[in-house]
Amino acid sequence: MGMGKSFALYGEGNSLELERLETVAQQVLSGILMVKFFVKDIKGVRMIRTYLKDGCFLKDIEEPALYDSKTDDIYLLSRESFDRIRAMSDGESRDDEAAALLEKEGLVQTEARRTAAWVGGSSPLPSLRYLELQITGRCDKRCRHCYLGPAAPVDMSAGEIGNILHEFEFMQGLKVMVSGGEPLCSPRFEEVLEVLEGRLLRTVLLTHGEKINSAMAENLAMFDQVQISLDGMEGGHDRLRGEGSFRRVVAGIEALQGEGVPVAVATMVHRGNMNDFKRLSRFIIDMGITEWNIDIPCRSGRWAGGEEKDGTFLRAMAERLRFGFGGGYHGGADGLACGAHLMTVFPDGVAAKCGFYRERAVGYVREGLAGAWMKIDHLPLSGLQCGCDQLEDCGGGCRFRAEVMTGEPLGPDVVQCLARGVDWKKW
Repeated sequence: MGMGKSFALYGEGNSLELERLETVAQQVLSGILMVKFFVKDIKGVRMIRTYLKDGCFLKDIEEPALYDSKTDDIYLLSRESFDRIRAMSDGESRDDEAAALLEKEGLVQTEARRTAAWVGGSSPLPSLRYLELQITGRCDKRCRHCYLGPAAPVDMSAGEIGNILHEFEFMQGLKVMVSGGEPLCSPRFEEVLEVLEGRLLRTVLLTHGEKINSAMAENLAMFDQVQISLDGMEGGHDRLRGEGSFRRVVAGIEALQGEGVPVAVATMVHRGNMNDFKRLSRFIIDMGITEWNIDIPCRSGRWAGGEEKDGTFLRAMAERLRFGFGGGYHGGADGLACGAHLMTVFPDGVAAKCGFYRERAVGYVREGLAGAWMKIDHLPLSGLQCGCDQLEDCGGGCRFRAEVMTGEPLGPDVVQCLARGVDWKKW
């Protein structure tokens, strides 16, 4: 996930200037670092019409915002800024002051946009920003740690996906994460690509990566990011995913990078890769990966028994989370716990707060995405049975894992406690 920025467009006459006011190094909102700016005195008149850069969209969420889908950055705007940038982007007016401000951030172009900058609509509160679409239940692997369990021949149609995304855009959504199962196993995957094209969203593909060759990578170049699962060096990775998997995954990453596709890596900590992390870190950095998300498998699906029952071993697992970089989970925000802005839709249209909560589904998206979203219980951080000074930082951690490991729906996420050196038992 990218680092966020915030600015406002104010001024008198034709005099505006963007001046950095302060950097808030520790202020994290939904995984996004907010950097505050204000505007004062930029001079000069532009003779060339400029447009908001392709891939940048206006989003009317809790606060008016400009979203750069290529970098995952959010820029908070004043209402006046929002309206002026919208008018400029739609060709309704020429606004040299707004263009000059945006140019300093690299957010303009001289060519007309390929898509609109805003679709209209309004955001619910809290806003639904991140939507995981499990487009198929099919998978060609039997990974030992899969939280979903057995694969199933259930697929979303392109029409269903199109309807969901249309409503998601209207709700001011930011990012859609296409997953499964294994999404590349969907018999309708080419149709899915067509439906995704031209959306006012950041598009991310979550895949095991083994099916990606040079031809496939060329088709996947439309995604803003592809996240690949890499669960250790060769021995550790193959222990979970089968012999030869590591080499196929690395070949897939190289094929994507050959097409200029930004690649993120997701790693699960397990007994077979505990000693891999220093080497794996060097390997990932040397490959040019810019985002590395690390977690510990939850007791669900094929991993229902877990392997982290020993407290000392669990602490060692949690310490490996510190190797991750460049990304962020869609966690707590605005005083709310994990998943404050996230929802998952399963292949059969069932909606839930995330992929772990199918058994507590909130409805079917055919009844409306907004209706399903408003049925989700958004848990306030103040209601958790946590009393440490790290709560705002961890956002309460994973609520599913917290309940599974402590038996308490409001209990602490033990993994996040151990990763931060917190004695969770006293809470």
